[in-house]
Amino acid sequence: MVEVAERTKRVVQVGTQRRSSPFLKEAAEFVRGGGIGQVTMVSSSHIENQWPNGIGNPPDSSPPSEWEWDHWLGPAPMVPFNKNREFYKFRWFYNYSGGQLTNYGVHNVDMLRWCLGQDSPRSVTAIGGKYAVKDNREIPDTLQVIWEWD
Repeated sequence: MVEVAERTKRVVQVGTQRRSSPFLKEAAEFVRGGGIGQVTMVSSSHIENQWPNGIGNPPDSSPPSEWEWDHWLGPAPMVPFNKNREFYKFRWFYNYSGGQLTNYGVHNVDMLRWCLGQDSPRSVTAIGGKYAVKDNREIPDTLQVIWEWD
């Protein structure tokens, strides 16, 4: 990719769009420069109400004729087609995703790491479960995570 970018004189960005935002870059530099003093704790939340009653329990069925189900699954284990394993809702199944933590966490947690000037956390602790909705998801509908950095 680097070779093609250089040869074609194209600009290539790999990462999240937030790292290209001038005001977020300024905020990260401000925090890292001591602008708010010593940071001892940061709180970040992601709350959404996309499917307040869950994603449902559709029965397994045959995939639509235009779908190549085995290609959609890729290297994940072969399972019967289910409407909830289609685009977007696939994030609620462990073989394809870590849920909204990995969907939005890459943006939210990266911003915190950037502001703090940190790479990998020293430890991560998570607790959660399926408490609010009764559907066929595997991913918790409620989750709390603590990242500990140096």
